[in-house]
Amino acid sequence: MVTVQENRISNIWITPDGNASTARQLTHGSAKYDGLAGVQWTPDGKIVYISGAVGVATVWIMNGDGSNPRQLTQDRIFMPAVSPDGRYIVFTLDQAGTSNIWRMDIDGGNRKQLADRGFSNSLSPDGRWVIYSASVAGEQRLWKVSIDGGEPVQLTDYISGPPAVSPDGKSIACLYREQENSPWRIALIPFEGGQPTKLLDLPTGYSSVQIYTGIPQALHWLPDGRSLAYIVTRDGVLNIWSMPIEGGAPKQLTNFTTDQIAWFDLSRDGKPTLFSRGATTKDVVLISGFKK
Repeated sequence: MVTVQENRISNIWITPDGNASTARQLTHGSAKYDGLAGVQWTPDGKIVYISGAVGVATVWIMNGDGSNPRQLTQDRIFMPAVSPDGRYIVFTLDQAGTSNIWRMDIDGGNRKQLADRGFSNSLSPDGRWVIYSASVAGEQRLWKVSIDGGEPVQLTDYISGPPAVSPDGKSIACLYREQENSPWRIALIPFEGGQPTKLLDLPTGYSSVQIYTGIPQALHWLPDGRSLAYIVTRDGVLNIWSMPIEGGAPKQLTNFTTDQIAWFDLSRDGKPTLFSRGATTKDVVLISGFKK
């Protein structure tokens, strides 16, 4: 039997000034896939991330210099989002193949389920609402639920997600399809939901689902609320670019020359300073010795 063996490796990197030449690797592991399914700054400068160090994707937290890493969960979890006040971590919990939205305290305690399905969440700037994607009749829609729980509210009735709430809390950026076979575009919709108020073409080199991870991290708002940051693939290398929402030329924000970016986060001044980076290797392998 001949097959292809794929190995994904990622680690957490920081660039204190947003310059790739100053990038520093914080985690080291040949099979830990650190940050592959999420990494984010906390308001006080710590790093929350997903790690496979124990053989399953779990939430960890460490200091901003990589010291004192600490495991917070035991379950299979993806896409953690830290609340703006640093009090909660909202995350996607995989339970028997079903993705649900949960929250917990920043130290891993007091877990509470917020929605019985959904993934890829974004919090409002005031920390009161969780915006997330969930499937309706096999198609992705946007929903919101209170950070304290309650009845979820559907925001869109068209193909949309994953979401990113604007810094002023008035808009949500997301990927958008008018119909199943329509091309993907970027939509801006009101925070209360409804039809898009603006549609933008996808930038060159942008992928709605990263080939590297298979997990979509679509968009980040820059702090001024005028541009969106995203990952671009060119010549097999991934970098961060930004695009003005009112039109204009995209701008390259990082200049990495090797490897791939699975996830990223911005500093308060809008510089891309936190990454999970690594590479995917594929080898053809021969398996023999089968008994007849």
